[in-house]
Amino acid sequence: MQQMMFLFPLLLGLVMLLGATIAILRRLSKGEKPMWIRALVVAASLGLAFIMYKGIYKPFGLYENHFTQATGVQFPTSGEYLFADTWSDNAESDGFSSISLVSLPSDEIEELKTNLNALNYGTLPDSLKKADGLYDRISYALKLSKSKDITDEYGLVEQRTEKRNGTMFKFDKIRYYFGFLSDDKTVVIYIISK
Repeated sequence: MQQMMFLFPLLLGLVMLLGATIAILRRLSKGEKPMWIRALVVAASLGLAFIMYKGIYKPFGLYENHFTQATGVQFPTSGEYLFADTWSDNAESDGFSSISLVSLPSDEIEELKTNLNALNYGTLPDSLKKADGLYDRISYALKLSKSKDITDEYGLVEQRTEKRNGTMFKFDKIRYYFGFLSDDKTVVIYIISK
């Protein structure tokens, strides 16, 4: 479904580019312009089509950026997104949250766990997971997974300050969460982006 969301604007852009190219070529052929000018127009149109494809069709580009933001490394080329969703927690929020279900080879799983340990990710208290609504988000993602049991969890908590009724409050908020499922190839990734 995610790929279909990006397919419509890409097709719309390509149809508009094709129409403009045909109109320019007709105009040039009526004016009896040299063939190399028409070939240049076609080459420019193909170049623009390629740029549009690379710029627009990124079904999981946002989630790959979130992965890089949380781990400091690029998303593995051997990895595959099984599911991803994004939402804004409230209307006043300047950021948004995302959850994704990712399939990775076992060597990439071990490398990711090592990287998370090096970044001081730890276990998250159940009270914080419940307060932040993480349990609901995880169960939402796990409905789409064959494996339902999380065996390893890594999370990062940040302390935020918020002003309410003239008083500053400090509270802990989950920033990143990685849950490794029992099938040893699927990872649930929860990111809060500012």
